[in-house]
Amino acid sequence: MSPRPLQRRINHNSSLVTKGKRVFVEQLADGRTQWARRWNDIVLLHADDLGGYETLSEAQLSICKRVATLECELEAMEGRKSAGLPVDIEVYGRLSGRLCRLLEMVGVKRAARAVDPTGELARAYEAAVPIDDDGDEDEPAPIEKGFDKNDPGEA
Repeated sequence: MSPRPLQRRINHNSSLVTKGKRVFVEQLADGRTQWARRWNDIVLLHADDLGGYETLSEAQLSICKRVATLECELEAMEGRKSAGLPVDIEVYGRLSGRLCRLLEMVGVKRAARAVDPTGELARAYEAAVPIDDDGDEDEPAPIEKGFDKNDPGEA
C-alpha cells in the first residue's frame, strides 16, 4: 500500500467559507453589520500591506483575520471610552499586546510612510506664502497681514 499524499480539493463538500461564498461560518453573521464591514476592510488593508490578498498563504490570511477581530474589539473599547463609559484597561492592554504579537508574526513591520514633498500639505503651504513676482530680486516681497508675528496691526 503506497502512502497517498495529502491533497486539498475545494469541491461541493467544502465549507461555504472555504469556497468564498460566505465570510463567516455562522449563518447569523451575513457580513453586513458595521462590525463585519469594518472587519473585512481591516483584513483587506493588512493583506495589501503584505503584498496582496492573492499572494498570502492561508496561515497569513488566518492571522490577518485574527488581527482584524482584535482591532475591531479595541476600536469598540476606544469608542466606549470616548463616550465616557467604563472600559477595563487591563483587558485593553492585553488585547493590544496580542495584536502587536500577531502583527509581528504575520510580518507587518513598523515603518514610517514616505513623505511626498509635493504632497497636499506642501502645496497648501506654498499657496499661502507670498510670491515676489514684481521682478525686483533685491527687494524682499511685501509681507501681508497675518504672516508676520511682529506686525503691530495684529491685536
